[in-house]
Amino acid sequence: MSVFIGSDHHLNHKNTLKFKSELGFDNIKDYNDFVIEQHNSVVNKRDKVIFLGDLIFGNNIEYIISRMNGIKELYLGNHEKQNIKHYVNHFINIRAIQKYKKLFILSHTPIHPYELRNNWKLPNVHGHLHDIVDLGPNYLNVNIQFHDYKPWSIEEILDTLSKRK
Repeated sequence: MSVFIGSDHHLNHKNTLKFKSELGFDNIKDYNDFVIEQHNSVVNKRDKVIFLGDLIFGNNIEYIISRMNGIKELYLGNHEKQNIKHYVNHFINIRAIQKYKKLFILSHTPIHPYELRNNWKLPNVHGHLHDIVDLGPNYLNVNIQFHDYKPWSIEEILDTLSKRK
């Protein structure tokens, strides 16, 4: 079993067609299909996948999530506004922030530098930012738009963080 982490899929979010116009999709269904295909190209059904927020909007949540491979865990983002009942059957855990195996901190939004330095003392793997790729050596933005619309493997994350020290 491998572990993958990604954020900001923005499935079903019609504004995605405006902000990600470089992808050339005419409708949200084609965008959804592309992102799911990219996801499933690296994640198999037995892999663990951690979504760091802003996964999906609106209707058909259960259908779309069920098409994505992996044993799923969700960290709530600023766009997870649906009733929790739409998520609970598809995720083994639903969280806001968590230490991952004493290696790094997982969150949707970047943790304030003071908190990271004084309370957590670990790097922060996060999403949320769409225009800032790099906040410095203690942060890694795993927004899928910066990674060919695929989640990052744990090995890629650890390798990237080790090169920043």
